[in-house]
Amino acid sequence: MFSRLACSVLVLLVALPSARAQEAAPAEASQAVPLTEPATASADQGAPHVHVIEGAQSSALPTIGPANAPVTIEYFLNLSNTLSGRIHRSLVELAKRHPRRLRVVYRLTETREQSTNLAQTFGQEAFEQGRFFEFLDAYYGEAQRYPQSKDYPDVAAAAGLNYQRVVDAIENMRHDDVLAANHFYWRRMRVATVPGILINGKEVPRNAGLETLESLYDAAYLEVQNMLAKGVAADQVYERLVQIEIDAEARPRFSGVLDGEPIDDPPRVPMAVSMAPLLRGTHRKGPEDAKVPLVFICHLQSLLCRTMSRQLESILMAYPSEVRLIFHALFDDEQPGQDRARLMHEAALCADEQGAFWEYYEHAFDHQQRLNFDQSLAIELAASPALDLQMDSFESCLESGRQAERVEEELELVRKAGVAHTPALAIGGLLYSGRLHFDDIRWLVDNELRAGIFESAARP
Repeated sequence: MFSRLACSVLVLLVALPSARAQEAAPAEASQAVPLTEPATASADQGAPHVHVIEGAQSSALPTIGPANAPVTIEYFLNLSNTLSGRIHRSLVELAKRHPRRLRVVYRLTETREQSTNLAQTFGQEAFEQGRFFEFLDAYYGEAQRYPQSKDYPDVAAAAGLNYQRVVDAIENMRHDDVLAANHFYWRRMRVATVPGILINGKEVPRNAGLETLESLYDAAYLEVQNMLAKGVAADQVYERLVQIEIDAEARPRFSGVLDGEPIDDPPRVPMAVSMAPLLRGTHRKGPEDAKVPLVFICHLQSLLCRTMSRQLESILMAYPSEVRLIFHALFDDEQPGQDRARLMHEAALCADEQGAFWEYYEHAFDHQQRLNFDQSLAIELAASPALDLQMDSFESCLESGRQAERVEEELELVRKAGVAHTPALAIGGLLYSGRLHFDDIRWLVDNELRAGIFESAARP
């Protein structure tokens, strides 16, 4: 997913022969990297057990401390930032002070979904080789500055890494899925910057020194103790703490442009909508047992719909197990800017006959601004190798018009549900009309997830 600079990879490959003599034998991938420290500490006797980590799987994340620690620090770091090194040293020292009560989870994170930062892949590969913390020591060194790519062989040797595997990881983009998951989790958790720090779900100043972090840790531990004393189940404490932070966030304005209206982003009041018929849509993406279904109502000719579809894709990445997306088409052939929407949706349904609806949906959005979308262009888009369609069958479908009746059935279902404008999003029995942004949708998803958290938690 992440692009790479060819020249940087070339630097790594050129440097490889000189480092071969210093390569370590391949290390086994570690599931969690514990910090070597005293087994007991007087301050940590009798620590309560609280399950605290959600999001990306812990097996893909470098971690200090026990999984059942009552206080969790999530550290979002960018290796190409000198502040990241200083924060790391403070967190290691804090973990030494509280070996039983504190867990620190590291997430190599970019503020952009796509990046050319080779250092992040280098760091993730170090974790896969079981040498992440040795890597950080070598990477930042005493000067706490980050090295250039030409220095990577020396860093790998100092950390005891197999450098050939580092080069292969960068060339093959082997850890891009983990890095992307970290990026979207960072967005989901509303962290303002990278590097960034969460203590039990609450963002704290990233320039906090060790003693400030100590005070923040003490406050977080006391808050956990208070919740346990009120009867909150131990394995629900972290979720409750995170929900408190979510609840403190202001409700979005929910203003958004509609197709065919002036761009003035007026505030809009959501209307009640019957979800049952909309949830029966056949165009679905995401786990069937997801707690939050999102129904996206739009058409493939709309620029607003294209923009919002990208935001929804990001939401699916940020909530990979909690959200399911359902798409319904709605358009009016007589309205300006919607005259080609019917043909575009028929073409998507023809692709759906071969199980490629979403691939065509995305491809059509990518090319929607090409003028005069007609049958020949619909066929041209379908011929993309990315879709891997049997073209004879696709062309036969499109030319026969056999999906026309299905289009009308879909339109009728949406109109009967009371939807009249695009783009629109139905969630939790309410219909939000107008383009929504990532943070708007994130707030709605978190609001829907709240009920499940509190229903399953012990009440004070």
